Amino acid sequence: MNKSAFQAEDLPQQSTPRKRKTPSSLEKNSSRTPQNRQAMTNAAPLYITVGPQCCGKSSLLKTLDGGKVKDISLDDQPDVYVPVPTDTFLSCFAEKTVTQDVPELLQQVYQGKSLQERIRNDNTEIHLILQRWAGDITPEEFESAVREFYTSRGFGLEVAQQLVTAVEQSLNNKVAPSSKPPLLLPKMIDVFILESLFQPHPDTKQSGIQKAHQELRTTPKHIPIAWGNTNAKSRDYSQALEIAYQTRRPVRFVICHPALTNGKEPSQAAIDAKLLTLPWVSLSDLLKRNLKRLQETGRYIPAFAISDCCSRVQSLVTINRTEGIDTVEKRLVSLASPSFANGNNGRRPQQQRHTPTFEYALTEHRLIQKIYPQIQQGRANGNRRSNRF
Repeated sequence: MNKSAFQAEDLPQQSTPRKRKTPSSLEKNSSRTPQNRQAMTNAAPLYITVGPQCCGKSSLLKTLDGGKVKDISLDDQPDVYVPVPTDTFLSCFAEKTVTQDVPELLQQVYQGKSLQERIRNDNTEIHLILQRWAGDITPEEFESAVREFYTSRGFGLEVAQQLVTAVEQSLNNKVAPSSKPPLLLPKMIDVFILESLFQPHPDTKQSGIQKAHQELRTTPKHIPIAWGNTNAKSRDYSQALEIAYQTRRPVRFVICHPALTNGKEPSQAAIDAKLLTLPWVSLSDLLKRNLKRLQETGRYIPAFAISDCCSRVQSLVTINRTEGIDTVEKRLVSLASPSFANGNNGRRPQQQRHTPTFEYALTEHRLIQKIYPQIQQGRANGNRRSNRF
């Protein structure tokens, strides 16, 4: 018998060894994991504004990408603001004795409350300003009413005094103090419906926030978009980051922060830079801009809300002038992670059971990626175990 044939028959059968993956194939597979989604993208950017009301965010967005940025604002969602003729608005504060005297418009119900009830209960500040502009109350009466209103609501009297000063300055620029204020009142007043942001609209079946998020998600990728809100808390823009991650849009922040301003309007060089900034505006100037918008458009933000937003923006993230501009955006992205208590100064919350924890990160190509610390820790532990043998 052939010796070689005997040996072949006598040996046990062996299965074909599995082909080991080459380094290139390992790299190819690893690039599909969430931690390595670093590829370039052809999608237009998503801009996220951070700054108080009336600081110039919308105006700057109009200068970007040839004016083609689609600004998606919560204020523009259905019934977040309801326009009411100024005369009708003012009539809500007059004494009414019979229900049938109430205009049909004011009887309309939005999120469980009539428009008349909302105007009376939630628009005292606008009412006082309109009374002063119309000359129906004196400067002393206006100041006393504003201070009383702010005290009753627990708001700071310093903000109340700045509001009084801004309103009187808006009048002094128009007419001599001895004359009756001739300042023209806006034709319409926009009444804010807070619940429209959170409760489903009867037509769309979505809340204002949900509809805005859907618009972010469904806008064609070749169109640049902006989440053009104050975003003074990290949870305000966390879902926008998630949508950027899902749609593969690069992210750029537009920030109004006192540590990032030189007191000048943004130049073309600043617009072309990685970090887009707006000059910080004092509260008194913001209130003046707010009053100007009220007169021109009928839309108004309470002074205490603007003051609160300024404080939140400054406390959102501590910015060091000497650190790289990339660090600022990376920190803002990280703060919006589920791993942190969104809007709570970055403190970690108690972890919920069965909830995956990850952190958002900004890649070198300005894309959002997700980092899972538990997975990475497991890989590190596995590597340490393998190194023992």
